[in-house]
Amino acid sequence: MARHLTYLLAATLLVSTPALAQQLYKIVDKNGKVTFTDKKPSGDVNYEKLTVNAADPDPQAVQKARANKQRWQPQQKIDKPKRFRGYQSVSITHPSNDQSILHDQQRLAVKLALTPGLQPDHKAQLLYDGESFDEPSKNLNFVLTDLERGSHSIVVNIIDASGKTIASSNSVTIHVKRPIVRNGPLRAPGL
Repeated sequence: MARHLTYLLAATLLVSTPALAQQLYKIVDKNGKVTFTDKKPSGDVNYEKLTVNAADPDPQAVQKARANKQRWQPQQKIDKPKRFRGYQSVSITHPSNDQSILHDQQRLAVKLALTPGLQPDHKAQLLYDGESFDEPSKNLNFVLTDLERGSHSIVVNIIDASGKTIASSNSVTIHVKRPIVRNGPLRAPGL
């Protein structure tokens, strides 16, 4: 990076010098650091005398110097990552509450929406009728299979690295409709 700053300094001096030829000095210190100056070095310093004609600069060199100046400027203040302050919204977007699941539907997609997004050390865990459906996961989409007839509740918890629940979704109730299969003839009550 120091080398780039040195070139930047040299290019800036080339572009900003008066229209007459100027004397520049390239100084290399004992550590190899290169410095350009318009004042003659004093003492026992290793330097090289340069002559610069700024009256008619090369347009490509000027353009390159300007590009380097923009590229190598010190960076602006870098924002620190914002501290996580909790989830603003945790909601199941599919299925909708009180949705009926018909007899021919064997699989049910469950989709979760989070604001802000799932944090790196957090996982989502689906609860089906209050029981863990599967292992906690980074995935926000789940698939329920082998649904039994009746009404069931679905909740998704967000858990941290220690396994503690830090947020929960709304509870969604689904109603699974399955035909009743009976063996033998139907009998009227009381017969």
